[in-house]
Amino acid sequence: MTPANEKKKSRPQFPLTAVIVTGLVSFAAGVFFMILGEWWVSQNNRERLHPAPDCPGCLATAPIQFPHSHLSFRLVMDPNRNDNVTKWTDCIDEITRCEKRKPLADCVTNASACTQECKDAYRQAISRSDEEQALRDVFFRESSPCYPSPEA
Repeated sequence: MTPANEKKKSRPQFPLTAVIVTGLVSFAAGVFFMILGEWWVSQNNRERLHPAPDCPGCLATAPIQFPHSHLSFRLVMDPNRNDNVTKWTDCIDEITRCEKRKPLADCVTNASACTQECKDAYRQAISRSDEEQALRDVFFRESSPCYPSPEA
Protein backbone atom coordinates (compact mmCIF):
# COMPACT_ATOMS: atom_id res chain seq x y z
CA MET A 1 0.00 0.00 0.00
CA THR A 2 1.31 3.36 -0.88
CA PRO A 3 0.85 6.42 1.20
CA ALA A 4 -1.47 7.91 -1.42
CA ASN A 5 -3.89 4.99 -1.15
CA GLU A 6 -3.83 4.94 2.64
CA LYS A 7 -6.97 6.28 4.27
CA LYS A 8 -6.46 9.24 6.50
CA LYS A 9 -6.94 8.30 10.08
CA SER A 10 -9.20 10.78 11.83
CA ARG A 11 -10.58 11.21 15.27
CA PRO A 12 -14.02 9.77 15.83
CA GLN A 13 -16.69 12.45 15.61
CA PHE A 14 -19.22 12.71 18.40
CA PRO A 15 -22.66 14.13 17.75
CA LEU A 16 -23.12 17.63 19.18
CA THR A 17 -26.01 16.52 21.40
CA ALA A 18 -23.80 13.91 23.07
CA VAL A 19 -21.18 16.56 23.84
CA ILE A 20 -23.81 18.93 25.26
CA VAL A 21 -25.47 16.21 27.36
CA THR A 22 -22.10 15.07 28.72
CA GLY A 23 -21.22 18.65 29.64
CA LEU A 24 -24.55 19.22 31.37
CA VAL A 25 -24.29 15.96 33.32
CA SER A 26 -20.75 16.86 34.43
CA PHE A 27 -21.89 20.33 35.48
CA ALA A 28 -24.88 18.95 37.41
CA ALA A 29 -22.66 16.41 39.17
CA GLY A 30 -20.24 19.17 40.17
CA VAL A 31 -23.06 21.32 41.57
CA PHE A 32 -24.52 18.30 43.42
CA PHE A 33 -21.19 17.48 45.10
CA MET A 34 -20.59 21.14 45.96
CA ILE A 35 -24.00 21.38 47.68
CA LEU A 36 -23.47 18.03 49.41
CA GLY A 37 -20.07 19.19 50.69
CA GLU A 38 -21.47 22.47 52.04
CA TRP A 39 -24.28 20.59 53.78
CA TRP A 40 -21.82 18.14 55.35
CA VAL A 41 -19.61 20.96 56.63
CA SER A 42 -22.61 22.81 58.07
CA GLN A 43 -23.87 19.68 59.84
CA ASN A 44 -20.55 18.61 61.29
CA ASN A 45 -19.09 21.99 62.23
CA ARG A 46 -22.19 23.69 63.59
CA GLU A 47 -21.62 25.64 66.79
CA ARG A 48 -24.19 24.48 69.31
CA LEU A 49 -25.07 26.73 72.21
CA HIS A 50 -25.22 25.26 75.67
CA PRO A 51 -25.57 26.76 79.17
CA ALA A 52 -22.46 28.64 80.29
CA PRO A 53 -21.28 27.23 83.64
CA ASP A 54 -19.91 30.55 84.94
CA CYS A 55 -22.83 32.78 83.85
CA PRO A 56 -26.34 31.83 85.05
CA GLY A 57 -28.87 32.19 82.23
CA CYS A 58 -26.15 32.66 79.59
CA LEU A 59 -25.49 30.54 76.53
CA ALA A 60 -22.01 29.66 75.25
CA THR A 61 -20.40 28.08 72.22
CA ALA A 62 -18.09 25.11 72.48
CA PRO A 63 -14.43 26.18 72.82
CA ILE A 64 -13.06 27.46 69.51
CA GLN A 65 -9.41 26.55 68.97
CA PHE A 66 -7.05 28.97 67.23
CA PRO A 67 -5.26 27.15 64.40
CA HIS A 68 -1.65 26.14 65.18
CA SER A 69 -2.00 27.28 68.77
CA HIS A 70 -2.94 26.02 72.20
CA LEU A 71 -5.19 29.05 72.72
CA SER A 72 -8.95 28.80 72.52
CA PHE A 73 -11.96 30.95 73.33
CA ARG A 74 -15.72 30.61 73.57
CA LEU A 75 -18.47 33.09 72.94
CA VAL A 76 -20.92 33.73 75.79
CA MET A 77 -24.26 35.45 75.27
CA ASP A 78 -26.76 36.65 77.86
CA PRO A 79 -30.15 36.72 76.08
CA ASN A 80 -31.74 38.60 78.99
CA ARG A 81 -29.29 41.51 79.01
CA ASN A 82 -30.88 44.87 78.24
CA ASP A 83 -28.29 47.59 78.79
CA ASN A 84 -27.30 50.63 76.68
CA VAL A 85 -25.08 48.60 74.37
CA THR A 86 -27.69 45.93 73.60
CA LYS A 87 -30.38 48.59 73.01
CA TRP A 88 -28.05 50.44 70.62
CA THR A 89 -27.17 47.15 68.87
CA ASP A 90 -30.86 46.30 68.43
CA CYS A 91 -31.48 49.76 66.94
CA ILE A 92 -28.55 49.53 64.49
CA ASP A 93 -29.49 45.96 63.57
CA GLU A 94 -33.05 46.99 62.72
CA ILE A 95 -31.80 49.92 60.61
CA THR A 96 -29.31 47.70 58.77
CA ARG A 97 -31.87 45.01 57.95
CA CYS A 98 -34.40 47.61 56.78
CA GLU A 99 -31.90 49.62 54.73
CA LYS A 100 -31.53 46.74 52.27
CA ARG A 101 -35.15 47.30 51.19
CA LYS A 102 -35.95 50.97 51.91
CA PRO A 103 -34.24 54.38 52.01
CA LEU A 104 -31.97 54.88 55.03
CA ALA A 105 -33.88 57.91 56.35
CA ASP A 106 -37.16 55.95 56.41
CA CYS A 107 -35.48 53.07 58.23
CA VAL A 108 -34.04 55.29 60.97
CA THR A 109 -37.18 57.33 61.57
CA ASN A 110 -39.40 54.20 61.67
CA ALA A 111 -37.10 51.89 63.66
CA SER A 112 -39.04 50.65 66.69
CA ALA A 113 -35.84 49.63 68.52
CA CYS A 114 -34.44 53.19 68.42
CA THR A 115 -35.35 55.80 71.01
CA GLN A 116 -37.38 58.84 70.00
CA GLU A 117 -34.45 61.04 71.10
CA CYS A 118 -32.21 59.32 68.52
CA LYS A 119 -34.81 59.55 65.76
CA ASP A 120 -35.22 63.29 66.45
CA ALA A 121 -31.44 63.80 66.50
CA TYR A 122 -31.22 61.99 63.15
CA ARG A 123 -33.92 64.23 61.63
CA GLN A 124 -31.97 67.30 62.75
CA ALA A 125 -28.65 65.91 61.49
CA ILE A 126 -30.08 65.00 58.08
CA SER A 127 -31.09 68.62 57.54
CA ARG A 128 -27.37 69.53 57.76
CA SER A 129 -25.81 66.60 55.83
CA ASP A 130 -26.56 63.50 53.77
CA GLU A 131 -28.24 60.37 55.19
CA GLU A 132 -25.07 58.35 55.80
CA GLN A 133 -23.18 61.21 57.45
CA ALA A 134 -26.17 61.90 59.67
CA LEU A 135 -26.22 58.22 60.70
CA ARG A 136 -22.51 58.36 61.59
CA ASP A 137 -22.93 61.62 63.51
CA VAL A 138 -25.93 60.47 65.53
CA PHE A 139 -25.21 56.78 66.18
CA PHE A 140 -21.45 56.31 65.85
CA ARG A 141 -19.88 59.48 67.26
CA GLU A 142 -18.84 59.09 70.91
CA SER A 143 -20.08 62.57 71.79
CA SER A 144 -23.59 61.77 70.53
CA PRO A 145 -26.33 61.00 73.08
CA CYS A 146 -27.27 57.95 70.96
CA TYR A 147 -23.81 56.39 71.19
CA PRO A 148 -23.88 53.61 73.83
CA SER A 149 -22.02 54.37 76.98
CA PRO A 150 -21.21 51.60 79.45
CA GLU A 151 -23.45 51.66 82.46
CA ALA A 152 -21.77 52.25 85.80
